[in-house]
Amino acid sequence: MKVKFFSFLSLNISEQIQYLDILGLYKRAWLRNLEHMTNREQLIQELEQAPDDLVQTVLDFLHRVKAIGRSHPLVKFAGILSDSETEELQRVIATECWQVDMNEW
Repeated sequence: MKVKFFSFLSLNISEQIQYLDILGLYKRAWLRNLEHMTNREQLIQELEQAPDDLVQTVLDFLHRVKAIGRSHPLVKFAGILSDSETEELQRVIATECWQVDMNEW
């Protein structure tokens, strides 16, 4: 089966409006479906479309959270910072917080 590609701009205005209406219907149907999906179903759907490196990152995060267990008081904060945010926070702490000016007192 051949797939015909077209330029949206090559359509006349009534065809463009019809095309946008169809896309709107698909979007509303997708959103309605999303509203009725469980978190698990939404996660599975997102993972099916995600690249392998992102799937691996999510899997690693899940394993870390499970290893820590829900009893740890800080578990709700696990994974909220990206690697770059973590590195920046560590840099700021090292340069700003660990400095003691002995003459300041």
